Amino acid sequence: KTTADTLMGFMSHELKNPIHALQNLAKLIKPSDESQAQYVNLLQGTLFSMEELLISFTDISKFKSGNFDIKLCRTPTDVAALIENCANLYRQTLTSHVTMHVTISEILYSSFLLVDAPRLQQIAANAITNAIKYTPK
Repeated sequence: KTTADTLMGFMSHELKNPIHALQNLAKLIKPSDESQAQYVNLLQGTLFSMEELLISFTDISKFKSGNFDIKLCRTPTDVAALIENCANLYRQTLTSHVTMHVTISEILYSSFLLVDAPRLQQIAANAITNAIKYTPK
């Protein structure tokens, strides 16, 4: 096990505590209007994504050390809603030179698919952030 693997495992474990504290604080916020409610939802979604990312770091560390058996958590998921929620999260961070248009197949709006939702959300987030990052100004 390399020093980098040890550090990655340690840091991901240590960062979970402040993320859990922020998640609990976000649950205590009582928005007074719809706009505030959207920001609270964005905050909660971002914290959930951060937690999932830390779990992925831990998984990578375990995988590299040979102590990991990949297990996908397939659950019935509204994939259209997952993608829309992910897009809405990043839409709030756009600068004026970028506009986001998301097109989702009609088939996805009427069905739930068995997917590993956190991993699919991570893939969608990576695709969206890369599109934003590499869009010419």
